[in-house]
Amino acid sequence: MKNRVNITCCFFVPFLEVIFEDQIRKPLDFLKTSEKICTKLEQLYYKKKEEHEKEDIRECNNLVFVPKVGNINISFTTESYNYYRLTRVDICNKEPIRPLIALTSAYTKWKMKEIDFKIYNGRKRAEIYLSLAGSIKKKASLEIHNGSNNVKEKIKQIIKFCNNKKSSEKKDLLDSIYTDYSNIYVRESDLLTIIEINQNIQQMLNFDTTSKRYLLLDGMKIVFLDFNKILLINRKNHSKLFIERIAQTITLVFFLKVLADRANEILDKNIFVDKHLEQKFEFYEYIMAVLDPIVYSTVDNLKILPNHYQRVLFTEAAQKLSFLKYTERLEDKIIQKIKGWELREQVKFLSRDNKIINRLKLKYKLEREQITEPVLAEKERTLLEYLLVKYKRSIDDLGTVGSKLLSSTPPGSVSRYKIRQEINAWMKSRNIDSTIITENELKEPNPKPLVGLINKGLIEFKQPDKGRITLLYYLNEKDEYIQARLRGL
Repeated sequence: MKNRVNITCCFFVPFLEVIFEDQIRKPLDFLKTSEKICTKLEQLYYKKKEEHEKEDIRECNNLVFVPKVGNINISFTTESYNYYRLTRVDICNKEPIRPLIALTSAYTKWKMKEIDFKIYNGRKRAEIYLSLAGSIKKKASLEIHNGSNNVKEKIKQIIKFCNNKKSSEKKDLLDSIYTDYSNIYVRESDLLTIIEINQNIQQMLNFDTTSKRYLLLDGMKIVFLDFNKILLINRKNHSKLFIERIAQTITLVFFLKVLADRANEILDKNIFVDKHLEQKFEFYEYIMAVLDPIVYSTVDNLKILPNHYQRVLFTEAAQKLSFLKYTERLEDKIIQKIKGWELREQVKFLSRDNKIINRLKLKYKLEREQITEPVLAEKERTLLEYLLVKYKRSIDDLGTVGSKLLSSTPPGSVSRYKIRQEINAWMKSRNIDSTIITENELKEPNPKPLVGLINKGLIEFKQPDKGRITLLYYLNEKDEYIQARLRGL
């Protein structure tokens, strides 16, 4: 009887610095923002649709090179093309999903001269995911005969060999992304090893699976020998595609855990103080778009993991590999970090109109409902609603200057004259009784609704720097109730 053990080894190098560093290679500049990625993928989609030759597609990215691995080319394989068609609606709408499509080199042969046994079909390739990680993946097979021994020892030697190559291959990946990475220090991940065997040789290999965590999916036993060593035991004649999807789903969880770990490190360094504000926004949006497990496991989004067993496996693997613990901590950290920004930055960030930000806004709305509203008269509440809307519209129109949102006057500030001009029409547009606040009472030197809001610390006023306007009225950005209301708009 003759059988084979199939072994896949891979490791990941996170490239999150791409978003906020300038040393990225020009052909890969589109990786900086999700919107640029969407535009690039749509261009490639039409090239594929128009049946351009592969060389034409690769030509646009022929400057990217990974030494000893080969050219990394942007091209649609059948699998990535089909996946893209599923996600195309989101991509065309510029949703920040950072799809799982990867830039890949062709597989090249590899041998291990350091070992004294033969491996079959040894091949490797480089991958650069649009989700901002690079990977070197190696595949090999071992033949198992009756009476074979030391198979586990041979597998250990293969793993050791792949581990020893990680450091140099990490530099290959960094060199493919950055023109200069001397100031970018990033660790490569642990080596993920997936071992595939048939049930009839399980006893021969003598893997101890009795006390290990495992799952059963359609007759396949998935054993978590360790956090980075997975055993797949085929109990029936599974298709090659099924086995590949199982391996891809487990690899996805491991890959996301690597990204989450790096995202945590970057957040702790507080590096965005001197970075452009849009880079900070892009980074935080990226974390929520890529590292939220709901994106991959929910039945409402069947585009990323379209098969039920993949979503089940993702959730179970995320639990067993502790990815869910990472994301829970990361989510709490993200929410608290955003709350630490200037209020105008928070409102500007939350005004990015996409499904990722809308999920965050929903959490803030639920939080807002837990905050007790100050005691307000009807006129005060109506006037406050008007000023909240003015503030948000002002922020939407406010430009970004470097790392700050700058304004010559407080955002949303208005004079009494402006309020008199707009308040009646605004109330009608909101189906609010327009007699609640009259023009005459706003003509008074100290209108009661304004004075009431000032006394409660919800709004402030100031003398403008120049001009004939007597006073400008605006929201108190430091008030907790005002902050909660604006986050939840």
